[in-house]
Amino acid sequence: REKQSRVRPVISHYNVLAEAHAKNGDVGQVEHLLNEASADMLQPTTTTYTALMKAHCRASDVARAGMVLQELKHQQLQPDIICYSVLNAAHAAKGDIEA
Repeated sequence: REKQSRVRPVISHYNVLAEAHAKNGDVGQVEHLLNEASADMLQPTTTTYTALMKAHCRASDVARAGMVLQELKHQQLQPDIICYSVLNAAHAAKGDIEA
């Protein structure tokens, strides 16, 4: 009998899926993937949090996206240019030029 091997997921697998759901503004699915990654003992990355920020922005919740950025920093991760670009684009789309 053949031994079944299971491919262990890595955070980049979750990030790809999260990014796909973020494009549709599906915050619930992105959060679900973050919870699954944590259950698999994987640490979210800046890319993971950026996907969640994108989902919130697509769902017209820019304030929550800003809170995700604060959580990213709280987790000792370094925001990158993409994080800030996501927020800037969302604020611009709202006409919030003072953000």
